[in-house]
Amino acid sequence: MTDEDPRVSHADRAVWRAAATGEGLIPITSREQLLDLARAATLAKASFDHDFAGMTIAQAAFVRQLRVVEGYTWRAVAETCAIEWAGDWGSNQLAGLALCERAAAMHDEDPNTEPWN
Repeated sequence: MTDEDPRVSHADRAVWRAAATGEGLIPITSREQLLDLARAATLAKASFDHDFAGMTIAQAAFVRQLRVVEGYTWRAVAETCAIEWAGDWGSNQLAGLALCERAAAMHDEDPNTEPWN
């Protein structure tokens, strides 16, 4: 994969660089902070699940093409769909997860197993 490969978002690359170098990471200094972050992620994911509940068959096919056939990351799925559908979620990883889960369900497939994950 190159830096211009659409299957990997720019956000993915930034996360990978941060993980490799330690730069830009948010230090988690307490159990409470970790739980706050988990609660915020849970609320964000629930919001995306609600937002994508009305996904069309055509949109589900598009998401499946990106994730299953072309191998896009969750962030790249989110980013591509946000651009394609004028969404405001950008490359949010939880949005990508919610998109893939909804599309998989519409295809009667399990998003946690092959070919989705």
